[in-house]
Amino acid sequence: MATDIATIETNGNYAASKLNALQHGILSRHAILPWEEKSEYEALVTQLEDEYTPQGTIEQHLIAELAGIIWRKARLRGAEKAVYLQRLRHVLHDSYGESPIKAVLLEDSRDQTAAKAAMTASADKTQEDLNRDTAQLAAFNEALAILATGQEDAYQQALAAMPPGALEVWPTWFGNPIEKFRDDSPTYQADAKSLEIWINGHVESHERSIRELENRQAIKQQAIGQSFPVPDKMEPLSRYEVHLDRKFERTLSMLVKLQDMRKPSGQPSSH
Repeated sequence: MATDIATIETNGNYAASKLNALQHGILSRHAILPWEEKSEYEALVTQLEDEYTPQGTIEQHLIAELAGIIWRKARLRGAEKAVYLQRLRHVLHDSYGESPIKAVLLEDSRDQTAAKAAMTASADKTQEDLNRDTAQLAAFNEALAILATGQEDAYQQALAAMPPGALEVWPTWFGNPIEKFRDDSPTYQADAKSLEIWINGHVESHERSIRELENRQAIKQQAIGQSFPVPDKMEPLSRYEVHLDRKFERTLSMLVKLQDMRKPSGQPSSH
């Protein structure tokens, strides 16, 4: 077997490429998990070969070792990300825990919708939502001011002042109880008093939404902070990363020294 390898190594670039391809295939079968991309691993090996131009079986093996360490480091980053995402999902879905919204705004709310939106919304989307809710709040407040005048046509004027879409939604509330948990609750009717109660509910909702939008970045940071993994989840990953770093340093040092031994005396190392 040793004679075969020596022969391969002295038969030019074609033979060297065959050796590289053989080692790629053997090592990639063990380095790559079933759901990982073989082509990405092989591209990494090729990049290292281009940079260090290994000669012989040992140097090629060290290149494969370096590729494997870098590959596992990338996998480690994926594991770290998975731990964070698992914790974040818990923070955003735990209706009985300390919600990011409550922590930032000091409001006792179990609705995590705003916190979930804060994690994905862009700055432009946040500004768009804020502009929309601010305009709708202004329209609702204008309608309330009209109703407060008590004029004979205040009801119709208030309807006309409401934001777009609200006029279509309002009739769908007719006949619904104003107080949900009272059997004897009065129901919404097409009159000024019912409309005022209905609008006040929307004003409160829009004011809360605006506070959340204005503090969306803080809510996002709070959610990220609360999702920080507990030490017992991260410590094994950290220890493994240190192990990989040390192994990478040793392997790279060995490769550079081996290549320096092949250089004429007095020629400096290129790495």
